[in-house]
Parts: sequence; structure tokens; C-alpha cells
Amino acid sequence: MVRQLKFPTSQQRTGTATCGRSSAPRSRTTAHAVSTRRPLPTGNIRNLSDISVLRDLKTDAPDLENLELRDVKAVSYVSRRRLDADDFDPDAVDEEGLPLVYNEARIAKFWSKRPGELAGRWTRFAAIAAPWLTKLANAVLTGRLQDRQAELARDAVDNLERLGPTFIKLGQIMSIRPDVLPPPVLAQLSKLQDRIAPFSTAEARRMVEKELGAPINEMFVEFSERPIAAASLAQVYRARLRSTGQEVAVKVQRPGALSTISKDLYVMRRGVGVYEQLVKRFTAQTTDYQQLLSTFAEGLYTEMDFRNEALNASRMIDLLAEAEGLRGDRLLIPQPIMEYTTRRVLTMEWVTGVKLTTLPSDEVRSLVGVGQEAFLVQLLEVGFFHGDPHPGNLLKVTEGPHAGKLALLDFGLVAEIPAQDRAAMVSATIHLANRNWAALVDDFIDLEFLPPDANRCWAVSYALLDITCCFWYHHSGITGWPSGSKVEDIFICNVAQLLLTSGSNCVAESP
Repeated sequence: MVRQLKFPTSQQRTGTATCGRSSAPRSRTTAHAVSTRRPLPTGNIRNLSDISVLRDLKTDAPDLENLELRDVKAVSYVSRRRLDADDFDPDAVDEEGLPLVYNEARIAKFWSKRPGELAGRWTRFAAIAAPWLTKLANAVLTGRLQDRQAELARDAVDNLERLGPTFIKLGQIMSIRPDVLPPPVLAQLSKLQDRIAPFSTAEARRMVEKELGAPINEMFVEFSERPIAAASLAQVYRARLRSTGQEVAVKVQRPGALSTISKDLYVMRRGVGVYEQLVKRFTAQTTDYQQLLSTFAEGLYTEMDFRNEALNASRMIDLLAEAEGLRGDRLLIPQPIMEYTTRRVLTMEWVTGVKLTTLPSDEVRSLVGVGQEAFLVQLLEVGFFHGDPHPGNLLKVTEGPHAGKLALLDFGLVAEIPAQDRAAMVSATIHLANRNWAALVDDFIDLEFLPPDANRCWAVSYALLDITCCFWYHHSGITGWPSGSKVEDIFICNVAQLLLTSGSNCVAESP
């Protein structure tokens, strides 16, 4: 759930530097060696043959032998409440034999016996991804990435839709990451929230009857003819329970979703391997994209069990009700109804509302404080954090006794944050506000953003540059990364302040 920024250690630079107090090695973190920047080739890329790593995308099937598998239980932050249930079976499988609990080794074993299916999916993925990757590489190498980013983002959205629910979900997650992608790209990716084609209601009704073990008419007085909303993994119907008369939302999983997503995640590993080769060839990045994919895969796979989502929602309701830092009278989380919930069907309290993105700015502003308070309490106080807060999951309630409240939906992806990490986050926030840069580096090491032996002054300098650029980018109205004397002046002032506040404890040594 956290990224590790890669900085040179003091021994890996020509000169060395120390900043503030020294930091003893911490057992939780492993240092990573610095990467080196490779020279960029010249000339436009017009065909796949111009870059050998892209040419590899034509391979008929992904390599099943060289995938690095991860023991998720050792490092997971993803909330999997089902693990605590009395009837939980870690070895359970579905009708096809697919594991119901995310386990990379068992999923790899399942698909290794079905190379033909993988080959077909890989061929389709390669046919769609390779031309786009070629255009992206060409834009980077010719210095036209900023000019073409909106065009590339539009193409990416079209490609993600063609590739199906796994890739749509990835695009949706990236659509709420302004710290990673620029606004023109986010604007295009956000369209994935509303462009999901529904599957047939007849299939949905069959799924409900199979999962709940009774005909629709025996369980529900009303059940809408069409879905109220369609998402990448499921779609939602409006219904009324026969037993109590309560109006409910019934979330029904897409048929074959687990098989499709499991296969896609396995194929994605090959695609990520190709992307890593491109990144290492043309940049100095050392990000472990396979590890990022494992985290994404675990979260997505866990979302496929709606019982886990229902348990997450119930737990969040209880935790926020007890939280000292939250005024819960303006926040609503729909109550799940467990007796009508299974792995592929989730029934919950119905909420009538509208997306915040459709409201006038003054109405949105009135709920911003509620959302900020709720998410800060989740992150820093209770350590149970909603991990998918895209616009479709935030509503203003418009009818009933809860009208005017902020409704928080979809608890399929929730992170559990250990107390040690929460304390480090609070400490980092305080040190950032107080401009205590030396202590901030210690916080970053505690959070595993930095290795213990990172060059401390260089780390702070890079962080200040990053903060300066992000601030300028998001507040200047300029649609591009900043450059020129204005930003340089801000950065130099920040570094100067660092040197002045650190005094003699920050000394750069030349060879």
C-alpha cells in the first residue's frame, strides 16, 4: 500500500552527506541499490521492430516459468475479514477449481495447466497494447509526451474497455491518482466510471436465485427490470424484501468474473515485465512494478468475494460509531444484510442519492469537511481505510431520513493500517507542518518510503523538489509540469531553509 522512493545511499554518490541525526538500520526495511540512467536512442519509433522489447509482445503465450510469486499473507494490508469467519476455508475453490482466496502460487498452478486459454488472452492483449505502447514510446523519445497526453489517454481508455473488467478496474483506480497522473489523463480515465456496459438482467436473476437458493419472487416483492448501475465487477438492482418490506440494493457479480480476472491478472504479469524493460531502458526508475501488480491483484481478487465486502462495511460502521474524532451524524454507510449475501450477491440498505461530481460547487463544499474528517479518522485513528473513493462511491443522500448526508459506498477494497504506520503518518504530518526536515526523513524511513541508509540531505532535497513541483502544478493552472526560474526560486528557498534549520548537522563532503 506504500511506495518506496529510491534514493542513493551516501556511499553511492561521489560525495557524501549527513543530515540531522544518524539513523540506525531498521529491520523492517531493505535498502535498494540506486539505478543508473541509460542514454536515450534517437529518432522516431514507427514500428514494433524498432524496439526489441515491444517486438516481444508478439510472442504467442506468456512465459509461465519465470514469474516471481509472492507470499501475500506476510505483507498484505488488504482487509480480508472473511479469514476470521468460522466457516472460512483457505483452500476453497469455485466450480472450475479456481482458488477463492488470493494465492499467487495456486493461481499460477491452475493456469499453468491451461496454456491454450492463456495464449488466446495474451494474443488479444498484445494486439491491443503493442500499438499503444509504440505511440507512447514515440511521444516520450520525441519530446511530445505533454502535447499528446490527452490523445494517448483517450486511446488508453478505449483499449481498457476493449480488454474488459480487469483493465477497466485498473483504469478506475488510476483515475483518482492526481499524485501519479496529470489532470488531462485523469479526465479521460474518469470516463471509465460511467461507460461500463451491463450484462443481461436474465443472467443476473439466475445468479441471484442460484446464490440465494430460492426464486426471485419468493425473496423479493420488487426487483427492477434493469440495473440501476453497472460497474466493472458487478451491477446493482433496486429491490424490496418480501420478509420485511425493506427497500434494498442487490449487487450481482458479472458471470465468469473470477475466471476472467484471474486469467487477466496472470497475463498482466507478462505485460508488466515488458513495461519494466522499457522503463529500465529509457529511465532511471527502479520501481518494483511486479510488487505493485501483486498488491493490485490481491485487492481486486479479494473484491470478488462479496461476503468480505459486507463484513468490511459492518466493521466500518462499528468503528466509526466508536471513533472519537468523527461526528457521524452527517455520514451514512449502507447496512449490509448478511442473510441475503453470498460470495457473488450482496444485499444492502438502499440509499437514494446523487454523485458529488454532478452537484453545484457550493453543495460539494458543504460535504468536503465531512469526507475529510471521515477519511482522516479511518486512516489515522481506526486504521481501517476505504481504498476505492472514486466519485461513484460518494453520494449526497437526497431522500429519506438521511437526506443531506454523505453516503460512502463499496467496501470491497479496504486497507488495514497497523498502529505503527499510523503513528509514523501522524509524526510525518507534524514534522512536515513544522518544516522539521531531518525528523521527516526518519518518518519516511519508518514508513519504508526510504531505505535506512539513504543519503539524508539528498532525500530531503528531492522530496522538497517533488513537493514544490506538485504544489506549482496543482495551483498554477498550468497544464504541464513546471519549469523555469519561478519554480527554481521556490526550490532554492526551500533548500536554503533546510540548510539553515539543519545548521552544522547537514554537511556535504566533497571527495
